[in-house]
Amino acid sequence: MTRVKICGIKEKAHALAVVEAGGDFMGLVFAPSPRQVTPTQAGKIVGAVKSRSDAIGMVGVFVNMPAPEVNTIASFCNLDWVQLSGDEPWEYCRQITKPVIKAVRIRQGQSSEQILTDLAAGAKILSTKKHLYLLDSQVEGRYGGTGTTFDWSLARQAAERFPIIIAGGLTPENVAEVIEMVAPWGVDTSSGVEVGGAKDIAKIKAFIGRLALDILFTHIHDAIKAEHGTYCSGSYPVLPSPGLGDDSSFPHPFRQQPLPQGIVNLVSPGVSQVFALQQDGSSTYFG
Repeated sequence: MTRVKICGIKEKAHALAVVEAGGDFMGLVFAPSPRQVTPTQAGKIVGAVKSRSDAIGMVGVFVNMPAPEVNTIASFCNLDWVQLSGDEPWEYCRQITKPVIKAVRIRQGQSSEQILTDLAAGAKILSTKKHLYLLDSQVEGRYGGTGTTFDWSLARQAAERFPIIIAGGLTPENVAEVIEMVAPWGVDTSSGVEVGGAKDIAKIKAFIGRLALDILFTHIHDAIKAEHGTYCSGSYPVLPSPGLGDDSSFPHPFRQQPLPQGIVNLVSPGVSQVFALQQDGSSTYFG
């Protein structure tokens, strides 16, 4: 199952929207950025989130900061992960006390073999440390939050061997595409769920909801294939699609496909809940 990280959270209301929508990770930026937060602000957000749910990984994003300072802030704010988005070498990661997400920049002209070589070097150095990799676009003078995509096909082989998170230019409109192409461990967005430079709750829920739909339909497909040896046929009653209607832009091939009635009855409550996210951004629309 692909995990979701919403990065660049600055407001408690946006943090709680991630919790409500079912996000897996939340990023708080401590590096110079329009999304930067102070340790005090971050601590309050972390406290609010953890009072609602202990299932979300709280991630602090740092750029080229001395390791002792990173560790102090991570401890003070009760972070679960540290994301290193600067020029830190692999050896630096071993100085961080929390589990690490290491950003790896994908530059133009880079090959998938070069990416694999870099990640393999990191895996060897960090073999005794819990860690993940975040693949993001390389943009001169920027350390993330650029809204720029890279060639996702370059990450296919890496996703087969390493736990990678895809970042850079992901939106509610294209997140299903990258999951289908790469099957990454996780996806990350920041500017993709913003309007005018500020986080937008409807976009946050749409991003997570779009992913939830894809996951749900994959499970339904697998269940049908296991029971019948094939995917849907025309002899089954059609599953209603509240909130989706005739949206031909929806990327999953299951859209408006028929289902065995037993599976319809089994998954209908979950389907209604997820379709509510797509329709109006509310995870409680169907109660």
